[in-house]
Order: sequence, then C-alpha cells, then structure tokens
Amino acid sequence: MISRATLFAVSLFVPALLIAAPATAQVWDTASLSDESTLEFLTDCPDEGPHWSPVWLVEVDGSLWVRLGKKAADRFDCSATRPYAAIRIAGQEYPRVEMRNEPELTEDVDRAMRAKYRTDFLIGWFATHRYIMRLVPAES
Repeated sequence: MISRATLFAVSLFVPALLIAAPATAQVWDTASLSDESTLEFLTDCPDEGPHWSPVWLVEVDGSLWVRLGKKAADRFDCSATRPYAAIRIAGQEYPRVEMRNEPELTEDVDRAMRAKYRTDFLIGWFATHRYIMRLVPAES
C-alpha cells in the first residue's frame, strides 16, 4: 500500500514534469505518412470559422498529394490562411503546410489514387477535382 506522504510527493512532482517537458517538433516524413489513408486540413473561412476537411492522400515522386473536390476547394478558396493549412495525419498535427495546386500532375495523382483506393474509380463518376494539391511543409 502506498503511503499518503508518497502520494502527496508524487502529486507535486508529476505536474512539474508535465509543465517542464519540452515541446518536440513534428518531423514531416513523407514515406511513413504516405501509408495513411486520409488526412485532414484546416480552413478558416469568415462565414464558417475553423473546419477540418478529410481527404484521401497519395505519395507521388516523394511528395504527398491530395485532390480537392468542389466542397473542399470552396473551403480552401475562402480560407484566411490560404495557401497554408494545418494538417492532421497519423495522430500528429503540422501547423503550417503549403497546399500547392499543380494540375500538370493530375494524371500521375489520379493513377496513384486508383492504385491505392479500390473505390476511386467511382469518384470520377460523381465528382471532379478542382485542385490537385502537393503538400509542402513550411520550413521551421
């Protein structure tokens, strides 16, 4: 059985450790992040406020890519932080990632999406993608 004195000492010591713990920067590792199936990006539109949008992702030529359909593209367009967004993926959050529209890679990104997601062929029947976005983490 733990004594009251020990519990008291621990209750004083543990919070001090939590406060003093240094923050660690998240490292953007394309290879490990590309194994994820989705990510979320944060927009901040005047009429809507902060909103997290989930999208599929793929890796092409060493970079992570997403496609934005109408709703996600509209949110991106009105976001106060555009072309930057916070990204949540694999339990991590990256506060400043540039989302660069590069439509010249549409075919490569579409091909990678079809290879990674079995149901991607259905997406083409129901939606068009306004943006083909390469994700570029901001320099720290």
